[in-house]
Amino acid sequence: MQIRPNQSRPALPLSAGSKMNTELSPEQKGKSGASGTSPLPDFRAFTAPAVSTRVVTPSLDLKLDALQATVPADWGNVSVADRKAASQKLQTLARDLQAQKLPGVEIWGKLTEAAIDNYQGKQLNPQRQADFAMQDLAVNVIGKDAFKHLEDYKNLPWVRTPDPMVKTFQQDWAAMGLPPKDGDWDAAGWAGKGLDTHFGDDFRPEINDKTDNQIFHTLFYQFMGYVTQSPVTIRGGSIVHELRDEGTSSEDHNAAYVGMTTGMAMRDLRDSGSPDLKNWDNITLAAYGKNGGPEVRSGQANAPARDMHQLISNKLKNQGLIWKSENLLIDGAKWLQGVDQKIRSWF
Repeated sequence: MQIRPNQSRPALPLSAGSKMNTELSPEQKGKSGASGTSPLPDFRAFTAPAVSTRVVTPSLDLKLDALQATVPADWGNVSVADRKAASQKLQTLARDLQAQKLPGVEIWGKLTEAAIDNYQGKQLNPQRQADFAMQDLAVNVIGKDAFKHLEDYKNLPWVRTPDPMVKTFQQDWAAMGLPPKDGDWDAAGWAGKGLDTHFGDDFRPEINDKTDNQIFHTLFYQFMGYVTQSPVTIRGGSIVHELRDEGTSSEDHNAAYVGMTTGMAMRDLRDSGSPDLKNWDNITLAAYGKNGGPEVRSGQANAPARDMHQLISNKLKNQGLIWKSENLLIDGAKWLQGVDQKIRSWF
């Protein structure tokens, strides 16, 4: 399946008649996550100077305070305490898996499974269960950058009518007291950076930048794809980020395309009325894992996983002219960075 400039999201034939729309889109070494300088694309770069140090503003704090007044009615019988407990369980699991030295994609699959299972047995419709799982994964792996860049996206001048999911996520998080006013992301459930002690070894080679935090980078784009449904803006943010920030690599830009596609596919499953949540961990392994992950490699993958593996494999194999041009530009910038560093080392 070849990506064409004006092609919007080809369907992925998964299970139960559900449809997955896709289109694709981006980042670095030194990924820092919820502490330190954000290594993710600053979407304000489209309209702001190249150097920016934006932090969450008082006006955003006031907006979130107002949203926090009530718990959304569609939470069913899930309480704020339940949500916070789920975040803490996911944080503990992530750190345990890191300590066990599991490879990155395997960690990601287990976190996805746990994020969904945390709400099993609750009086909660499957669409909201899917949202809660994505929200908890974002807090757990991405941390404050998920909040910052979602707000940046919403404030872009051409984003006049954001997808309703943007407001939904911000309302849900505000009800939980997020982002934390004291800046304590550890207490909020962030697991920390560097979860992957195998430095991307079990990722698809096209998206493996050989760092210890490719889960963080790729999940960011999955999250943004799921919430915003805005592939052109996401892809543009990735290009700006790769050209401007440290750690430039075409593997990271490929990861942005793959992450965004997977997030949009999950959103389409969610909106179809049959989210197929029990297979989201398998879909994760198939989307990001080397050769589709262990189940695809062994021939034991179910239909949703096989479909996702085929979709992503075709995208990476048949990159359109625009995608190839973007990677050529990014690789050229990386080469120039290397030359510059070499010259500087002589003096």
